[in-house]
Amino acid sequence: MLRYLIILFTITISSNILSAKTKVVLSGNITNLSNGKNINAYIYRYRGNQFYLIDSISIDAKGDFKYTINDIIEPGLFKIRLPNRSSRQFILSETEKELAFSSASYLDWKQGKTVIHDSKENKAYRHLLSTLSNYNNAITTIHKSFSTSSIDSFYRSSIIAYEKSMDEQSHLLNKALDKIKAEYSETFVAKSIVDIYKEPSFKASPAWEKEFDTRKAMVHHHYFDFIDFNDATILNTPALRSKLQTYLAQYSDAGKINSSIEQILTTAKVDSKVFNYCARNLFQYFQKSENEAAIRYMIFKYIEPNKALLNHPNKAMFAQYKKTMVGTQIADFKAFNIFGQEVTLSKVIEKNGPVLLHFWHSANPNSKSYINELRTLYKEYKDDGFQLIGISFDQNAERWKKVISENKILWPNIADLKGEQSPILKHCGINQLPYALLISNERKVLLKNPGLEELNDFLDKIESKR
Repeated sequence: MLRYLIILFTITISSNILSAKTKVVLSGNITNLSNGKNINAYIYRYRGNQFYLIDSISIDAKGDFKYTINDIIEPGLFKIRLPNRSSRQFILSETEKELAFSSASYLDWKQGKTVIHDSKENKAYRHLLSTLSNYNNAITTIHKSFSTSSIDSFYRSSIIAYEKSMDEQSHLLNKALDKIKAEYSETFVAKSIVDIYKEPSFKASPAWEKEFDTRKAMVHHHYFDFIDFNDATILNTPALRSKLQTYLAQYSDAGKINSSIEQILTTAKVDSKVFNYCARNLFQYFQKSENEAAIRYMIFKYIEPNKALLNHPNKAMFAQYKKTMVGTQIADFKAFNIFGQEVTLSKVIEKNGPVLLHFWHSANPNSKSYINELRTLYKEYKDDGFQLIGISFDQNAERWKKVISENKILWPNIADLKGEQSPILKHCGINQLPYALLISNERKVLLKNPGLEELNDFLDKIESKR
């Protein structure tokens, strides 16, 4: 049984700029490696929203390793993961000549107790994380101290005191961050990362009190004032993603979501990499919260006019989404019914409406449970002109037909039997199963992936107008 090992981990980094490339050599040793076998560690770098594996590092039986990165290295957050999945994050830039990790056990690595000596970058980063931790603790204390859930004679005074306390903490945070910038002025952390965490405050800009009624309104308008969006290296740590998520969750009311999109994307479009990053994060945030109105606004106000800035993955992502936006006419397609007869969607639905398209797969348990719910809906509304069509992505025709029979599916079902390679997936913008689209007889999307309650309400409204 492998006991906790004491690690003397020294990484030496030599930087030589040659032909516009930076060569970085990592070397180190894990002492007391008792198993006597070669093992692998892994090195990752942070880019965008996650860590990406660069390569594996071979560690010999003596615990020694040496690894050379022969590529241009932007400064940013990196991670080394040891064989037991313990890892250590650190900042790497071309100015650092040597990184020395303190002696530590595997457990210390797992608990993040390792220390990197003689590295201004990592000392600055550690100082930054400590400052942010202290700030978050102070904010938590404020939230616990004030209760504004009930309205009484002291309600307004409590709100004023609460906002003043929050504003004071933002001011103190910025002062602490400025000290880090001054102390480590030549580091990547000071130049690119520290300012991302700054927050606007009335105390620093008293004139704003005449312009904004509340602190939230002021922060909503000035939250990104300190960030240099021309610097794409701000994407090399999680800082900007954290900033965007905090802004959308805390300082963007439903009624101001368009203003929030404007604040972010208008500022971000000065750099194509930053614009793409922000656009994708906004899209994922609104998609998760099923806010199609926000996505629609973003697409037609900022994505379409700035297509030249989009990278290929984002172009494909937005193009795919647009295929099933409410009001969009989905592509026509052909498939086969259970009798092997070719069926064209437009011909099937031309005399019916609305029509619910249920995209499913016989081996998907969620698809089967949704079928049970749809059965009740179909029986209730089929005599009123409502039609339901199942579109399966099975490849095995016999299994598909068997599931239809066993589950007593009463409505028409079609499939092209091409599975995940079916062009229907692409044409209809489907990226999950089960999925449903309520469409008109002109193939225009009325509802996207609606729940049964939403479907019932929609169909009842149509019925009441007849």
